[in-house]
Amino acid sequence: MKLLFRRRVLGNIANVGTDQPWLIGVFTPTPAAGAFQDFFAWMVDENASEDEPPFDPDYWTDENWFVEDENGLRRAIHVPAVYEDGQIRWRWRES
Repeated sequence: MKLLFRRRVLGNIANVGTDQPWLIGVFTPTPAAGAFQDFFAWMVDENASEDEPPFDPDYWTDENWFVEDENGLRRAIHVPAVYEDGQIRWRWRES
């Protein structure tokens, strides 16, 4: 599986499982994910959750986030949580 922001592949997702309502996996970033590193860290920082997001509003827009399977099928997701240790969590959304 792949994590996409719009049409840009940010990384691969392996070892997918569930922790309802979340899906979880191991995220391996591509070089394109470098531009999102600070955003991902901010997203999972419990102390930052009350602050105004200091990032491009497009990053916060659910409609920009997708997971693509090995057959090329893209499914819409909510903004994912990507942790420094490589864990990724996401929830499906209606497209």
